[in-house]
This record gives sequence, C-alpha cells and structure tokens, in this order.
Amino acid sequence: AASGSVPRWSSAQGGAVRPQMSGAEAHGIQDDEIVRARKNLLRLLLQICEGLELPHLGSLCKRYDLASLLKGVLLEEQRRQRMILCEFAKQLLELLREALSADANAATV
Repeated sequence: AASGSVPRWSSAQGGAVRPQMSGAEAHGIQDDEIVRARKNLLRLLLQICEGLELPHLGSLCKRYDLASLLKGVLLEEQRRQRMILCEFAKQLLELLREALSADANAATV
C-alpha cells in the first residue's frame, strides 16, 4: 500500500489473509518481471551470438532480420528509459553489424 495508507486485506484460498495490491502496485511488479525477462533474453541472445563465427551470425541475421528487430527493441527501451536493456541491444547491434560486414565481404570474395 502507499505510504500513510492502510493496506486492504483479502482472504486467499485456505483461509490465509494477505494484503491486497492496488492496480498500480500490481502493474509495477508486472513491469519488473517484463524488464527482467527482456534482460535475460537479450543477455542470452548476446551470448549465443558471441559464440558464433561471424559468417554464420551474418546469415542468421539476414534470415531472421535480427538487426531490424533489435533496432525496434532499442527504440522501445530508449523510449522507456531502460538503460541496461539499451546497452544490451546496442552491444547486439554492433555484433550484428560486424557479422553482416563479414558476410558481405565473404560474398564478394
């Protein structure tokens, strides 16, 4: 509950009583979970991409349009001012740029 206010209580299954969350509190928890999930997914994608050779990563990038998708993620996270997620997205975009450049160079050889 907000500071200075009295929490509302509701009974849960089994007769246990617990504080009832306001919509804003529940929304804040949901936002935290979304940010945590996005951070974990971006970190996982970065680890996967770092483990691939650049030509392979370049072909995956083209096949799934990863650069375009990550640009959208970066814009959304910048709009929401989630700086940690922006940094993960920027690191991924830089890695994808390198991979696309390597893929383009390999294609011209």
